[in-house]
Amino acid sequence: ISLALSESQYHGVLRMSNYFASFSKGIQYHKYRPPRSIKPASDTKIWWRFAVLSVMDDVKHKNRQWAWSEIKKRKNQKQTYMRLWRKKLIMSKFPDDLQAAIDQLEVKLDYDTIVYYRQLAEAWVTYDKAQASSNKSGKRGWFGWFGSGEQPPAEEEELTVEIWSEIMAIIMKDAESEKSVDEATPRQYVKTKVNLQLEQGSFQLVDPALLPTIHKHDNFTAILFAAFNNLNLHLDQRSNSASLNCTIHSIDIEDHHTLHSSGQVLKIVKPVHKKQEIEFFSFSFDHNPIDKPPNEDGTEDDDKTTADTKIRLYGKQPLNIRIGRPILDRLGAFFKDTSG
Repeated sequence: ISLALSESQYHGVLRMSNYFASFSKGIQYHKYRPPRSIKPASDTKIWWRFAVLSVMDDVKHKNRQWAWSEIKKRKNQKQTYMRLWRKKLIMSKFPDDLQAAIDQLEVKLDYDTIVYYRQLAEAWVTYDKAQASSNKSGKRGWFGWFGSGEQPPAEEEELTVEIWSEIMAIIMKDAESEKSVDEATPRQYVKTKVNLQLEQGSFQLVDPALLPTIHKHDNFTAILFAAFNNLNLHLDQRSNSASLNCTIHSIDIEDHHTLHSSGQVLKIVKPVHKKQEIEFFSFSFDHNPIDKPPNEDGTEDDDKTTADTKIRLYGKQPLNIRIGRPILDRLGAFFKDTSG
């Protein structure tokens, strides 16, 4: 794999990222923004109005969240969605008008809220199953009516405090069950393993202004050129931890800028001795590492960890580094943010 990046491409990526960041931040205020044909210097009053309305929009939104009318609205939305989703779970054929009502509600709700409301509805269905099977109170829920072949009652079942308590107890029980499963899984068990091996690769910073002279020398348009051999990446994902290991067999970094006029290349970074059997560099990152310090009796304690995060950098071969001011100045100009 060979990658090249020019100065204009780098600044283009920066401008694009800044544009998307600015757009996502200001999209909610676009309804107040004056037309592009009106510049701030030509009509300052309308632009000040845009600024004031944008700030007031934030203030009103925060105040509206804590208004009793808004709290009641969210409560009604939650109960309505729960009842609709509960019916969808227990009915063999869901009517189109009810599906349309769900779609209309989901337009107004965010993703996390929808997931939470569905969890509540699923817990409600679990409660109905328990009530229908035990028949403790003599009342039959939706599953009792559905299983008997009779029509379900026309009125909506009241969400009483008792039902809410049972629903929340079911959700807490499910969460504890998932936690107990994770705790029962050995810490060393690997759920996902990813291995990546790249025999050769290179990366260069290029200057398109030097393209007319490309026929004179290979990589003559490059400012900086880096090549590596035998890159190995190993990722292990466990239940509560992850580890990443990276090794590079050899690496060379060349300076094509300092002696560009004479067509010579300076070796900035290179191993002193290239030993084929030894990796040049290794890197490891562990989140919640699984290795444990031994106890006084020599045994290992599964509840004892060394650290939350462990990082190790290890150079296995001596390295020769030579770098001058011209290439540093050129790299500074290359990566300078000129977007303002």
